[in-house]
Amino acid sequence: LGKVDLIIQSCHNNKWKEALSHCSKIINLDNNNISAYCKKAILYWKLNQKNKATQTAQYALKLANEYDKQHPSSLQSQSQVSSKQNNKNSNNNSKHVNKQSIVKNNLYMIFKQTQNDNKLSSNNSG
Repeated sequence: LGKVDLIIQSCHNNKWKEALSHCSKIINLDNNNISAYCKKAILYWKLNQKNKATQTAQYALKLANEYDKQHPSSLQSQSQVSSKQNNKNSNNNSKHVNKQSIVKNNLYMIFKQTQNDNKLSSNNSG
C-alpha cells in the first residue's frame, strides 16, 4: 500500500487507475483490509467516480465499526499509544482512538461531500 500512497499524492490520473488495481488485488487477498478500502475510496474520488467512492467509503466505515466491536481492548491500547505520542497531556484526558474515527478522518472529504449532496437534494425536493 506504500506504492499506492505515492500514487495518490501524485497528480497522474493514469497512475490512479494503476493504484486502484493494486487496491483491488490487496482486497482480493484480504477482504477485511480497511486501509485498502480507504485508499480505494480516495482513488475513486480522484477519478471522479463519486458514487463508487461513497459506497467504498461507507463499506470501509462498516468494516472499521465491526473491527472496533470485535477488538474493544485495542481501543484502550491505541488510546494509550496516542497519549504517549502526544506527550504530556496536561489534564490527562486521552481520547479513545478507534478504527471508525480513523476511517472518518481519512475519508472526511467523501463523507462531507455526500452529506452536502444529501442536504441539497432534500432542499430541492421540498
